[in-house]
Amino acid sequence: MKTIKTSGTVSVIILFASSILCLRASTLSDAAMHADAVVAGSVTTRVEGVTATTFDITVHRVLKGIDVPATVHVSHQWNGGTQGPAATFDVTVKGIWLLGKTPSGNWDVIPCRSGNSFSSLFYPASAASPGGPYAYSPGASLVDSLAFEVAAGLEALGSPQDLLGVIDVAAASTPVVLGIFAASKDSSLQAVGLAGMLQTNQAGTLTVLSHLSPVLGNEPNWTLVVSALRDSWRDTTPTGIGQLSALVAAASTPSDLRTAGIRSLMATHTAESLPLFAELLFASNPDEQMEAAIAISAFVNGCNTQTPATVASLGHLNCGVSPYKSSETIAHQVFGLGSASDQAPAVAFWRTWWASHPGVH
Repeated sequence: MKTIKTSGTVSVIILFASSILCLRASTLSDAAMHADAVVAGSVTTRVEGVTATTFDITVHRVLKGIDVPATVHVSHQWNGGTQGPAATFDVTVKGIWLLGKTPSGNWDVIPCRSGNSFSSLFYPASAASPGGPYAYSPGASLVDSLAFEVAAGLEALGSPQDLLGVIDVAAASTPVVLGIFAASKDSSLQAVGLAGMLQTNQAGTLTVLSHLSPVLGNEPNWTLVVSALRDSWRDTTPTGIGQLSALVAAASTPSDLRTAGIRSLMATHTAESLPLFAELLFASNPDEQMEAAIAISAFVNGCNTQTPATVASLGHLNCGVSPYKSSETIAHQVFGLGSASDQAPAVAFWRTWWASHPGVH
């Protein structure tokens, strides 16, 4: 066995849960639902082998649960640990873990992040109860208290992007935590906060996007903003459609943000988005012409709004009743960009349709 000594401290909080062997927590509400106990504690030494890691958790405070021992011994089976002889790591880790009882009555850990490394076994968190903007009241729900704990820890660790994988849309803490990130002076936090606001479709997000986009173009986490706008933002209100249409049309809008905005509007299938797409039917970019044809044909044929939830089931392709729907519009519905030979007739049909239906304008 070899011993590895590392200086420094990693901050974390610890959760205990049942049914541990096949469970992986995906959000903070999953953690709260399955946890038998939630405690803040530390690990000072761990042994990592090829098939297992073992360590003791010194419990500092209990957030949930009763009869939690002062020291909890954990033996966790895994694939992908240290290759070769088992190694001992002398590094202090404090933070959030999810654990539960095995059938034999021992403690095991629920991995809470992807991967097979030790870091996948915990959520980072501050060593002490979070303060400042992350302070929460004693009466806060477990989900909300965990959100503040994790957000504070991820900021301290320098990996705020991990928050997007665990936040809960319905939690009262979500808009607060994302707002803290977006209002930060740190560009990486700003980008993650903004991406989360887009991901959870919070009111007022497009105003924040317009304010931050000029200063975040070179931020690595900017890609999270672009993908959240493209894949998750679905404000179908007339005001929301108008704001995003204006953002797409603005000459100052970065090209990647413009493309994402177009894709977001394409997914709404709303009457308010049609003026923009009518213009894009005549855009210089052939792909934008076809995107306009896709959007207009989906609206005309009464297709459902496309959201992340409908992508797996293709539910957005369920097209119902529409006053503009006909056998001809059904025959000319566009589902993809297609080849160059397909683009010209599709765009031509929808240009003609738009011109002959002034009542839709």
